[in-house]
Amino acid sequence: MARFFIGVAEHDYVQAAVAEGVCLFAGGQRAPVESLEKGDNVAYFSPHLSHGGTALNCFTAMGKVTSETPEEKSDWPDHPKFKSWVRRCSYRPSAPIALGDIEDDLSDQTRAALDTAISEISGTDFSVLAKAMTPQ
Repeated sequence: MARFFIGVAEHDYVQAAVAEGVCLFAGGQRAPVESLEKGDNVAYFSPHLSHGGTALNCFTAMGKVTSETPEEKSDWPDHPKFKSWVRRCSYRPSAPIALGDIEDDLSDQTRAALDTAISEISGTDFSVLAKAMTPQ
């Protein structure tokens, strides 16, 4: 049965992952992506636009894991020496949504997860995010 996760990453890292069709967490560590399974759902929360940059505090992407196993990736266009562990991921069209716009609709568990690189959340909270992020 598919599970639901929130990953926390700066927006520019999320954009790179979406462009490459992968998901990664905790700076590309292997353990977080090993815990995922094909069919799991992932949403990203971006506290900033870039590392040390302007505050953003938005949910910025949603996708579904499409690969059976993690793989090591070292061919990032903007960071050719960066090695990371990733899973293939199919991203759906989505519009960023500010945390403040939906915070009251999310559980305490999900709000607390926004301080952690990756956390499993409820399907109910993931549905709240999916509805809020659906482009109009």
